[in-house]
Amino acid sequence: SSGINAEYGGPQQVKAGLKVGQRIKLRSVNYPNHCVSRQSNGRVAISDSGVGNEWVVRSGLAGKGFSLESVRHGGYLRHRGYHAWVDQAELNKDLYRNDASFTVEAGAIGKGISLRSVNYPNHLLRHAGYVMWIHE
Repeated sequence: SSGINAEYGGPQQVKAGLKVGQRIKLRSVNYPNHCVSRQSNGRVAISDSGVGNEWVVRSGLAGKGFSLESVRHGGYLRHRGYHAWVDQAELNKDLYRNDASFTVEAGAIGKGISLRSVNYPNHLLRHAGYVMWIHE
């Protein structure tokens, strides 16, 4: 199993433990030197490279929860085919907005936080083999 710790600071609107408008890094609980990062092909994985691992917390594009915008690449973290990607923003498409929205809750492994898909509410964002994906 896997979990995520959010690293952030500074005042702003609190959105379920994260702060809208704030830059964060999402660090793996069981691989603490690895952060959730956009890879060169757009896939999202945990990595210790230090590249593509900063996110801006935004109000959920689906109208609830929150969305994570890539600082380095633009676009939002979303699930597509159950795998996590950072795709060009298609804000006029319901599917994109829903796939890029998550709620936050206490970590599924008893530490950190878990990110739950808004449109697949039984699925949490997690890593397996370093790759991020949503899973029941």
